[in-house]
Amino acid sequence: MRHIIALLSVLLIFSACTDTATTAPNTEGKSNSGNKGTQVTGKLIPGSEKGNTPTGYPYVLHKRHEGAKPQVGDQITYHEILFLNDSLIKSSHYGFEPIKTMMPEEKLVAKPAPPSYEAIKMLSVKDSITVFQKIDSTLVKASQIPKWLSHGDELRYEITLESLTPRAEVETGIMQLKGRAVTVRDSLKMRIEMFKKGELDKEIQTTESGLKYIVHDPGEGEAIESGKFLQVHYFGALMDGTPFDDSFGKAKRFAFQVGRGRVIQGWDDGLVNVKKGGKITMFIPYKLGYGEAGKPSRDGKTPGIPERTDIAFYVEVVDVR
Repeated sequence: MRHIIALLSVLLIFSACTDTATTAPNTEGKSNSGNKGTQVTGKLIPGSEKGNTPTGYPYVLHKRHEGAKPQVGDQITYHEILFLNDSLIKSSHYGFEPIKTMMPEEKLVAKPAPPSYEAIKMLSVKDSITVFQKIDSTLVKASQIPKWLSHGDELRYEITLESLTPRAEVETGIMQLKGRAVTVRDSLKMRIEMFKKGELDKEIQTTESGLKYIVHDPGEGEAIESGKFLQVHYFGALMDGTPFDDSFGKAKRFAFQVGRGRVIQGWDDGLVNVKKGGKITMFIPYKLGYGEAGKPSRDGKTPGIPERTDIAFYVEVVDVR
């Protein structure tokens, strides 16, 4: 082993596409949020298996199924529990959902490969594995070992592959979401014009804070309350219809916690009026949006939000937890 691959290496490799969403609303505009990728495709193989990964990490494969294994470009979700010796370091079970990522090309993977990467390549859906990484300072310079690790320590990764979506399905889902960005943009622009003309007055509801909104679909899932974690798709525009940000075009859901100041007040006030699966358009006065100062463009290419500017958002609630 030429150098230690510690926790940071694992996170860097698997973080590049963690938020990429392949869930694409269908042509009727109803979110296919139940798509969880490929499930168990083969029978359970009895017994466990022990061995070493190509880099030499010892492993125990506890549960094995006959099924497809992750390939480059596939999207996977998995749970991972990491122990340092006998102490728990982190667990994805405490998070909003399993870790979601895309399988990278070999040339993008650190050398030697991290334990998690080599373990996941061996799994079919619902397989579970434990892989071990011994920290040996005799093989590396002391400066290369993170301060929280010492010679003789052992990292233990317990991993379960929850789902696998083939690359072709991932690419199709992304294209569908990007295509929807155009439709949503045009619909929001039309609603903004109707709102300014007073043509939506009979549909508009108003909160005590002054937010005006229209519920297109209240949803049928879990209610949204302060403290809940949401995943949403959104499209934002100025009141002349100029888009300034959206998740559809990025093919990425946006996740946040309601009522904790993580988003503008207009979102916190408006989204509690729908449930999981709900769809809502919000007309947000600047005091509930980006305030007196507005918000400058992040990249110099997309429009920023001028000072004291009212805005509008269309939002689809994908998940509530």
